[in-house]
Amino acid sequence: MKRVFTAPSVIPCDFLRSMLDAEGIDSALKNEGGSAMTGNALPVPSGSELPWAWPEVWVNDEDFEAASQIAA
Repeated sequence: MKRVFTAPSVIPCDFLRSMLDAEGIDSALKNEGGSAMTGNALPVPSGSELPWAWPEVWVNDEDFEAASQIAA
C-alpha cells in the first residue's frame, strides 16, 4: 500500500475516500485519531510540527496512479 493523501483534518480524507470508492478504488484511512496522541483536538493545526499525527489515505500499489489523479 502507498499513502496517497494526508491532511490536518479527517474531513478531506473522508471526502477523498468517498471519491475513490465511487471510482471502485479501495482505500484505508490511517491515523484517524492521531491528533489525540498529541494532546490536540481535531484537526491538528496546519502549521504544526506534528504531521505524523495527520490522518492519511492509503491505496493499493496498483491503484496509486489513478488515486493520485483523483486526489489532485
